[in-house]
Amino acid sequence: MPSIQNNIKYGFIKNNKLYFTISSTLNKYDKDNIINTIKMILKSPMILESDKFIECFNIEIEDVIVYVDHKPKVIFKPHCTDSHSLTYKERSSGEFEINLHDEKLNSLARAIQEIIKKTNSDEA
Repeated sequence: MPSIQNNIKYGFIKNNKLYFTISSTLNKYDKDNIINTIKMILKSPMILESDKFIECFNIEIEDVIVYVDHKPKVIFKPHCTDSHSLTYKERSSGEFEINLHDEKLNSLARAIQEIIKKTNSDEA
């Protein structure tokens, strides 16, 4: 429900128990109703049969625990960029020394070095 969802600060699952922390703007005496609503939603066909809620598959929630936090909810909106359209020009020429003792890391670093050298020779 949006009225509950907007006041959830965070939640997590531990030992098959679902923990929520809600802001005090919700009636803290209504916790039992909130817990029953969440349990009802978790058992609904919308969750159990839907492909949209993959994170809920194979998790059996035994109990729902709700805590009330009296600090104001801080709304944090992360800065989003179009990272898929960002490109950069490789500044390395690929001429660097690799001193790794682990064979897997050494071969990986050499493969990256070859890619950089090949990219630079294609651009020239």
